[in-house]
Amino acid sequence: MSLICLSLTGRSIAENLAVLDLYRGQVDIAELRADYLDPSEKFLIRSFPERAGLPCILTVRRRVDGGCYSEGEGVRLVEIAEGLAYARADRRANFAYVDLESDFHIPAVEEACRIFGTRIIRSLHCTKGLPEDLDAAWEEVSSQPEEIPKLALACEGAADLARLVSWISGLPERERIIVGMGEYGFPSRVLAERLGSLVCYTSPLAAGLPGAAPGQLDPEALAKSYRFRSIGPRTEIYALAGGKSVISSRSPALHNAAFGEALRDAAYVPIPAESVESFFAVANALCVRGASVTVP
Repeated sequence: MSLICLSLTGRSIAENLAVLDLYRGQVDIAELRADYLDPSEKFLIRSFPERAGLPCILTVRRRVDGGCYSEGEGVRLVEIAEGLAYARADRRANFAYVDLESDFHIPAVEEACRIFGTRIIRSLHCTKGLPEDLDAAWEEVSSQPEEIPKLALACEGAADLARLVSWISGLPERERIIVGMGEYGFPSRVLAERLGSLVCYTSPLAAGLPGAAPGQLDPEALAKSYRFRSIGPRTEIYALAGGKSVISSRSPALHNAAFGEALRDAAYVPIPAESVESFFAVANALCVRGASVTVP
């Protein structure tokens, strides 16, 4: 089952903890986006997992990867190291995961993670579209069997999403995180379980914090409008086809509620597309059973 992760983008640890309390019981993991913190808050990062009371990911995302961190790599290394330092015997007081980019290889940090049980999420973020060679991108993040490979790839059209979904179907079975970012990648978030992604990232939008990445949903919307927890490998997929605006349609909440009341293992998902041909490419890749059309 894909885990719902709440990406926390507050300016202080206290603000992030207060927001997390609003969603407690709706999410499985919390990601502390330390790149959003005020400078004075960086000294409090280490205390976050114990205070959060659920598994946590430490992420310090650079601007080039879609984050907010703009200081040098040496300073970022210190922040990551301090967040992982002084590991406790009770692992609940430590970060369960740390997100390290594919070009960030510091043996001392990696060895400390292995010794103290912090899983490394090895990530590659492509914010300007899918890479030409998806196999090469996968190789870049998946070489270490104990790490969790992550690809976050911007989809610039429905054709990109269709190519990504078709490519995912050929991957070997292992823990992984793969998401299509942006409006056209939106279905990959709702259908994370179908695509074999360990985590579905969400943002506390209803609480007023900025979204951590393009296309992320609020956890409550993910649960209520899309019945995310009920989507499994045999769930029938139905689609709302249209332009990019379909991702804000109220139709999924209506149809998915009806599926729930009818005890139907089905999900209704918006699939934005720039053309009829690209919509059908996505629909075929996801084995969509039927569709309604709006804003043609």
